[in-house]
Amino acid sequence: MAFDAHVTWLQTTDKHTAMESGRVVVHARHLFVNGRKSFKLAGYDVERMPNNTVQISASGGDASCTIALQNALEAESFAEQCCAAATTLSPEKSQPDMKKRAEQSVLCSTEPRVLGKRWQAPVLDFGGRLAELLLSNEANAVRCERGKLRRLTPDGSFWCLMQCSFSMLSSMILGVKERRAFVGDKLSFDEICTAVRCRFPKQWKRLRVYQASSTLIEDRHVAMELVARHVSAQHMPQT
Repeated sequence: MAFDAHVTWLQTTDKHTAMESGRVVVHARHLFVNGRKSFKLAGYDVERMPNNTVQISASGGDASCTIALQNALEAESFAEQCCAAATTLSPEKSQPDMKKRAEQSVLCSTEPRVLGKRWQAPVLDFGGRLAELLLSNEANAVRCERGKLRRLTPDGSFWCLMQCSFSMLSSMILGVKERRAFVGDKLSFDEICTAVRCRFPKQWKRLRVYQASSTLIEDRHVAMELVARHVSAQHMPQT
């Protein structure tokens, strides 16, 4: 599928910048701009950026390009196509030498990191459920004998869990993102989302292309609930 876009090319070696506008399309794991084959996407890093843009950069950081799309839907679709092309293996590489694989060390191999980026829990919002359990206000309070709630020191077990491995970090962040679509009190859960996003901003941004829910729709629901809460607020008369 072709998109109308503005493409900015950047060479980090000589800091040369070039811009062009036209039709961009991903075909056979290559990026085409105005019908011209630009480069092969395999091995490149694809990031969904703000303002409906997608950044594609080489793993060594020698060159990169920023593609500005018309709207958010086109940017999401184009980013997914680029990610699929960047992670797809060629037929000759899809059948690795089993003897060589047996000799590889799991700690030295890049496979756990690649799998961790793609792995999702059986329940999409499982990470969000854990976040609710460990980070909500009810989790940090106990009820005393007289029935009053007493606040406890915030538990840091959820943050320790996220730092266990790259796959755990990815699955927890994706779970928090997906949980937004199912919670009833979206304003309270938005505080958890903000806390996770502030602690891991780069991972939060890079995993957006892997989430099933729409960030724009969920942000709109939070804003609507906030407006509804302000509209329904009643003025307390002074006594």
